[in-house]
Amino acid sequence: MIDDMGNLITDVFDGSGCGAYDYVTPSLTTTYKYISGIVPAPDGSFYIHGGYHGYDDGTTNDTTQRFVSKLYGLDVGVQERAEPTVLRVFPSPSSAILNVALPISFPKESAITIFDHLGRQIARHLVFDHSGTWDLRSLEPGCYYVHASGDDELLFSKWIKQ
Repeated sequence: MIDDMGNLITDVFDGSGCGAYDYVTPSLTTTYKYISGIVPAPDGSFYIHGGYHGYDDGTTNDTTQRFVSKLYGLDVGVQERAEPTVLRVFPSPSSAILNVALPISFPKESAITIFDHLGRQIARHLVFDHSGTWDLRSLEPGCYYVHASGDDELLFSKWIKQ
């Protein structure tokens, strides 16, 4: 089992032959765990590996049996949450500062254009690494529209200047 951070949970496999067990030889005692690890495979699947306690495949009952299994298609019916494709402008309303944050899926270098309520271009800035901050205290109070453009993508948002 894996927790919500992707870490292997080993303490849930207790009882019923699960969990750690000792394999004893005359010269050495070795402790094995049910699942030793999970390794990503190049094709996006995962390999799990470890040892069985009391493994029985119908023909052999061997406590020293090891295993490697490949997990395909880890779709368990839980939908991944996609990052919303929105242009965030904040604070709004603001009396001076405009902060812009673009989604990670948006091009890293983008142009931010600010328009007044009549559609006139007031300012144009470049953003790098999906964010930018500008001092716009010289603008008159009112409603402004902020456009982010990069490659063939375009996002819009509204910003209120107090």
